[in-house]
Amino acid sequence: MNIYVCSTSAPLPVGENDLEVAKKFLESFGHTVTYSGNMFARTGNTAGTIEQRIEDLHEGFANDKYDLVLAATGGFNSNEILPYIDYDLISKSKKTFCGHSDNTTLCLNLYQKSKIRSVYGLCYEYLRFSKSKDELIDYNDALISAPNYKANLVSQLSTGKVLRGGEMKGTLIGGNLSVINWLLGTKYGMELTDDSILFIEDDEDSHGSYWQMYLRKLEMLGYFNTIKGLIIGKTPFTEFNEGADMRSILDTVLKDYKFPVIYDAYFGHLRDNTMLNIELGINIALNV
Repeated sequence: MNIYVCSTSAPLPVGENDLEVAKKFLESFGHTVTYSGNMFARTGNTAGTIEQRIEDLHEGFANDKYDLVLAATGGFNSNEILPYIDYDLISKSKKTFCGHSDNTTLCLNLYQKSKIRSVYGLCYEYLRFSKSKDELIDYNDALISAPNYKANLVSQLSTGKVLRGGEMKGTLIGGNLSVINWLLGTKYGMELTDDSILFIEDDEDSHGSYWQMYLRKLEMLGYFNTIKGLIIGKTPFTEFNEGADMRSILDTVLKDYKFPVIYDAYFGHLRDNTMLNIELGINIALNV
């Protein structure tokens, strides 16, 4: 598979030499890696101008030599390129996009507007922290949509703690909780259907109070009225006020709903950088 890496969000924190581990990891699975022309650009808070980021993104989908477009890193401000994306061009490409964190913006909108395969998974830069090829086989399986990917995904999601049991049956959609909230009220917000299973995670900068505030906003907008289940990733580095934790927050916000809830599932901003990759729109069934 030919993988095209481009910067959509914040500037890369490292240079090309520092990315050799990431490149060799992907090449160890037989993939080729190509960097976009403006991948190392820097314009203030972003990886180049809007025009540079759009040019690179479109090249990845328009050029037939590439099979998958991988976000270089996360950060902030990928939302500002959303109005300039040619969603029809990307739709015609039928390629896969992969990224996480701030790239929730692209994962959601390329899935919803362009109808392409979109994977919420580690950005390229994070692969330089990987310890061994064996530890990230699941990552590769998600990229190539391996036959065993769905079964492994269900198995790993099932390892979380159960707040409320039951059957979750539907299609997965979600991403980073903060980014999802930043998009609310715009035409680029997350769209749920009557069979959606929502998955969310966040980084250590999101205090427990933010979790409660953001979840409550989703509730006020009616997002919890139709979902078939909620799956929350691990939050090992998130700080909570005394007497509060994730379970108590969920008990407070979700007490009037009956859908099954799993938390502390094995995905999210984990410092071991073996985050589970989750394909948006994939249909699963979980009994918890």
